[in-house]
Amino acid sequence: MIVGALLYQSVATLVVGAVVGALAKLALTHAFLPGPGNRFRLERPAVQELVSFGKWIFLSTMFWFFASQGDRAILGKFLSLEGLGIYNIGYFLASFPLLLGQNVTGRVMIPIYREADSGDYPKLRRMRYGLSGGDGAGGTMACVGAVRLTLSAKRGDFSDAGAGIDAAGHWDDL
Repeated sequence: MIVGALLYQSVATLVVGAVVGALAKLALTHAFLPGPGNRFRLERPAVQELVSFGKWIFLSTMFWFFASQGDRAILGKFLSLEGLGIYNIGYFLASFPLLLGQNVTGRVMIPIYREADSGDYPKLRRMRYGLSGGDGAGGTMACVGAVRLTLSAKRGDFSDAGAGIDAAGHWDDL
């Protein structure tokens, strides 16, 4: 994918590379994983259950999407493109610590709980507290950094840094 991006210098190359990577993973796992291979088969009761339950998943996904992205749709009507870009940057800076914490929890802390059967509960407790404290400290540092960056941009300290950051100095125009 990197070689293709260097050769063609197009965003479409990244999309094609991601699709080719997913297809290669599918083919390799199908060919080289041990055990019986998967076969596509539909059972009528299972299909009916999936369709009847799937409509609720679709509705909840639709409501979640509007709840999480609705602010941008509404603000897009009232703000200029420059103002909406500044809002998106601020939203990212504000939501990054939360997303980082969720990622750490999903990838690190949940596997720790899987080891709970080993019986070494004091070690698991120390690991959990250490990771939770590190997650909290990292989130706090990210929030403080975002606030400092926002205040510096508001004062106009980045006036020679480029058009994207220079636009942040014009928040009073929004």
